[in-house]
Amino acid sequence: MSKVEKVTAIRHVYPHFDLNIACNIALKEAIQKKESWESFHFSMTSMLFCSFTLEAYINHVGISKIKYWPKIKEKLSIESKLEILADKFNFSFNKSCRPFQTLTNIVQFRNLMVHAQSYTIIDKTIKNDPQQPKSKWEKMVTIKNAGLFKKDTEKILLFIQKNTDMIIDPISAGGGTMFLTDDELRLNQLSHLTK
Repeated sequence: MSKVEKVTAIRHVYPHFDLNIACNIALKEAIQKKESWESFHFSMTSMLFCSFTLEAYINHVGISKIKYWPKIKEKLSIESKLEILADKFNFSFNKSCRPFQTLTNIVQFRNLMVHAQSYTIIDKTIKNDPQQPKSKWEKMVTIKNAGLFKKDTEKILLFIQKNTDMIIDPISAGGGTMFLTDDELRLNQLSHLTK
């Protein structure tokens, strides 16, 4: 029986890429099923994954460019993290205009969902056409909002990339894996030390 040679696998994981794909898939499903009750849940999923995508990319940039990022990343809001990047890289963004105006709604929706709890809604409705009362987050869940969240999330990702000199495309570039023998690994580590 021949000896099985082991190699070292090195993989760069970019969660923002996969989270953005999940957002896009959910939105496509919401549109395809727009006449079905399932559309609501796919829209909700897409909208939530926009917030996850944004935070993951902001953390990716932060960890890549700011030494103290690991100490602050779990303590700050998405907006606070973005403001730190803006300060560090000397760029500004206008919260009163798209796409950053939408960021406020994305974060608000995320917070409503993350901190959701059960409660009773009592509301007036028309007797001949009664409508089910909805919570604030339920009112936000529409295919239109899901599309707006997706579009503006991708604009924000590209804006951050451009203004922080990140090389890898945040939307279309996933991770990659290298498989190295021990000799190749040593050479790879040595080449990093000599630069």
